[in-house]
Amino acid sequence: HLRKLLTDDEIAQACETRLDAVLATPFRLEPSEGPSADFLYSTLNPVLNDLVSACFQARLFGYSVVEAVYGSGPDGKVIFKFIGEKPFEWFEPKSDGRLMFYPDDGSGGSTGIEVEQQYKFFLTRSRPTYRQPYGEALLSKLYWPWFFRKNGW
Repeated sequence: HLRKLLTDDEIAQACETRLDAVLATPFRLEPSEGPSADFLYSTLNPVLNDLVSACFQARLFGYSVVEAVYGSGPDGKVIFKFIGEKPFEWFEPKSDGRLMFYPDDGSGGSTGIEVEQQYKFFLTRSRPTYRQPYGEALLSKLYWPWFFRKNGW
């Protein structure tokens, strides 16, 4: 239900402004010089906005899941071919740190399929706790004011 809040013009504008500010913030690596840093900059720059935008969704919804697809660069080094956000409804973070995938075809059963989080899928959570492994969703604080504004007045 939190996705409905982004159809509200004021909420959507506030979220866009916040994301734009995050994307406009320059990043740097330490140490920022040398062949290793140059390689990391050249690898991250093409996908950085997609990665940051996908991770930003964790602040709005509590958590987000990003998938990485790798390929070979012109010099034979491994680079990112694609980094993109996956619908968080497909996944469930557990309090022990595991990430479970629930395919639409039901092949994962009621327990889901544990996904690999070191290289393929990246879980970003906003202020998770043992009791709330999904993280804290910023939009959840706006739900009832939005609901009453849309349906009550």
